[in-house]
Amino acid sequence: MKKTLLNAFVVAAICGPALFSSCKVRNTNYQALIDKTWKLTEVVHKDSSRAIVIPAGVEIIFSDSSRVYGNAGCNHINGMYETAGHDQIGLDRVAATLMWCQNMEFETAYLQWLEKVVSYEATADRLELQGTGGRFTLIYDNGGAAN
Repeated sequence: MKKTLLNAFVVAAICGPALFSSCKVRNTNYQALIDKTWKLTEVVHKDSSRAIVIPAGVEIIFSDSSRVYGNAGCNHINGMYETAGHDQIGLDRVAATLMWCQNMEFETAYLQWLEKVVSYEATADRLELQGTGGRFTLIYDNGGAAN
């Protein structure tokens, strides 16, 4: 009985507020990712032989509360994300406002890419989001602290 009670206290201490969702440990690279405004500067896509033109203002912010938000060039975006291991990440339920814009082709592709991101590498100045099978990489520069 004492051992069972001790185990319950250990689990509660480790999981704390996450007790009702799941007990997860963030990866070591996580702090470099959050609370920064990441400005998209380049898209490298294995299936594209031409340069991908990025509209002004494309940015993404990862909050400490597993929310992601930003701008796809014209429309605002938001969704959820989860990290695991050293460099794994998944974005989920990424949605955008519904304004019509001139470069909707890029915005549509950008939202699809975000849904297919599986890993990342973050430093203080640069973020790379890699897609499934290395088919694409979204490269961002640090634009400063998130507002």
